[in-house]
Amino acid sequence: MQFLGSRLSAKSDQPIIAKILKLLLEQKAPVRMRKLVRLLGLPIESKRRIRRLVQGLVREGRVSAEGRGRYAVIGEPHRIKGTLVRKGRAFVLKPTENSETVLLSVHPDDRAGALPGDTVLAVAKLGQFKGTPSGRIVEILQRGHKPVLGIVQKGPRRCRIVPEDPQLNQSYYLDKDVSADLGDGMLVAVSIPEDSEGGRRQAQLVKILGAPGDLHTELERIILEYGLNDSHPVDVEREMSEKTALVDRVARKDLRKLPLVTIDPDDAKDFDDAVCAEKTSSGYRLWVSIADVSSYVKPAGAVDREACHRGLSVYFPAGVFPMLPSGLSEYACTLAPGRIRRAMTVELELHPDGAVRSANVYRSLMKSARRLTYREVQQALDGKPSRKTRPIQSHLLLMAECAGLLMERINARGALDLDIPEQEIRLNDKQLPVEVRPKQRLFAHRLIEAFMITANEAIANLLQLSNTPCIYRVHPPPEADKVTAFIQMARALGIDFKDGVDNDSLKKLSDYLKGIKDGRKNQIVHQLLLRSLMQARYDADPAGHYGLASDAYLHFTSPIRRYPDLVVHRQVASILEAHPQGGVSVFEKPRVSNWCYNHEQLENIAVWCTQAERRAQEAERAAGRLYQAAYMQEHLGEVFNAAVSFVTEFGLFVQILPFGIEGLVHISRMTDDYYRYIPDRIMLVGRRTGKIYRVGDALKIRIESIELSRGEIDLGLIS
Repeated sequence: MQFLGSRLSAKSDQPIIAKILKLLLEQKAPVRMRKLVRLLGLPIESKRRIRRLVQGLVREGRVSAEGRGRYAVIGEPHRIKGTLVRKGRAFVLKPTENSETVLLSVHPDDRAGALPGDTVLAVAKLGQFKGTPSGRIVEILQRGHKPVLGIVQKGPRRCRIVPEDPQLNQSYYLDKDVSADLGDGMLVAVSIPEDSEGGRRQAQLVKILGAPGDLHTELERIILEYGLNDSHPVDVEREMSEKTALVDRVARKDLRKLPLVTIDPDDAKDFDDAVCAEKTSSGYRLWVSIADVSSYVKPAGAVDREACHRGLSVYFPAGVFPMLPSGLSEYACTLAPGRIRRAMTVELELHPDGAVRSANVYRSLMKSARRLTYREVQQALDGKPSRKTRPIQSHLLLMAECAGLLMERINARGALDLDIPEQEIRLNDKQLPVEVRPKQRLFAHRLIEAFMITANEAIANLLQLSNTPCIYRVHPPPEADKVTAFIQMARALGIDFKDGVDNDSLKKLSDYLKGIKDGRKNQIVHQLLLRSLMQARYDADPAGHYGLASDAYLHFTSPIRRYPDLVVHRQVASILEAHPQGGVSVFEKPRVSNWCYNHEQLENIAVWCTQAERRAQEAERAAGRLYQAAYMQEHLGEVFNAAVSFVTEFGLFVQILPFGIEGLVHISRMTDDYYRYIPDRIMLVGRRTGKIYRVGDALKIRIESIELSRGEIDLGLIS
């Protein structure tokens, strides 16, 4: 543990220090030094000594210097233990019970040598009432061991590393023998030893990334910044090999003759789920079989600890950083075609209108009949089956019929069906982007979504009915002011709300979205609404899922790539162990033996997995922006059609057509007039010409410049 600043050591000072703290605590406002001396009953000549003691207390983080020579005691609410992060500015993040974070902004001069990723003790500066509270770091509790990225500056004797982060306002140095192969201007990652002190800090070389601005260099930067790794520690690989050889001793229902199929993206390697359906005399029977990862990964083992640490798999255009080692995620657990696999199956009986009549969950043995892609399934549903899908086309059509009924019921209760296409990035053999286009959302996608939502809700019902502690997927309703802002933006597009939509009328909002027939406006409105919604999170309490209009929802269907799903599987397994003769109904209260997790453990896992998910989303977006920017480098200076996706006071965010890539027309490039931002109408208006720019407007733009290290594309307007 490292303490910053000298400690108060003289024993003779302790009584007066205690008195200073007591007096400051009794005051309602910060106190000037002269008044403090007077309150202490000391002569004015003691001012220098008291100032020295108070400044020592400031360094200790027990007293705050409020400016203009005023001081106040810092109480416990103003002390924050958290992690230093760098997002434009430096912040200290403190996790809270609902997985949100409290931000404390830290100026470079107040970081006291702390690096991003370090666990620190910080104190808030008092007297600040607006904006993000600011503070300073008083103690480094634990180094985060996150590498520092810097540029090499070769010298005659030593190699200097200048951090790219401007808030790390000191250089580091490498030994001469280590730096012999480094070129001037290279981007490298270095680690700072725990005991490094002083102005000239010795560093240790972690990795040579390459030349700044190169695609592969910038990709390595993202991987390091987010702590991603596509390999697993030796103890994980060793344990994984042992587990795959374990004998499966639980009773399983034999489903190997069922025509179960997996339906996934073209490049998928891990197949969590397999589905099939049949028509019955009273409706439909649906099977959703999920890889039984819990039978391979035992709690608290090396594989489990690493999976929990990662939280989920992270997907980049060039590959995946898997939660589980590839021996499990791509072989032993994945539901590969023709292979006998362990599964946990939800079997549902549906009425002719799609309502769930009954549902049972049990452990099973299965063998996937085919590995299908969304495109292949969609072609078969459109009457154009391939040689692969022609023998099962009628089965796929039946599943589509069943999924359509389920989706109708989900939408009828008010679930939001947001159509926001992601970018599909195709790479060549050298891992360079050769095509970027919006992903098509096919009915084949909706088919799987309907089956997975139905299975997830069935398991949520079982766990609630049995009072089993669990991790739920929670999506809070939007804040009222966000809904109001969304309505204003929609009205700015020329779309009005006749029935008065607000954050309590989800059904009206859902119906409104279905009524937008203009394709371009539909996509823009969906994006604007997404900006207005709260982020979903994991929670040990079932607080409901706003977007799905579900009272209780969880994630059960992807245990290969999400740790919360694996946790849910273990809790379900605890119930099944008490029913060795077969499965259990999700609508009847079952007997329960011993749960794998208690509520407190699940609260901690939920917070951790939510944070891991947020980091993964940021990393995936950063990688996506990088590849998109690299692709557009080939089009520098070219002119394209575009549509305004959002308007801000500093310019226009636009989607470049036909790629769907987003870029910025900064207001400084709009030189034909002086433009004012009208916030209540979400538009820019030219002061002289009266020209208006708003969401949805069609434009012509030129690709002016690209900053690959930030994934930014700067655009100019063509009149």
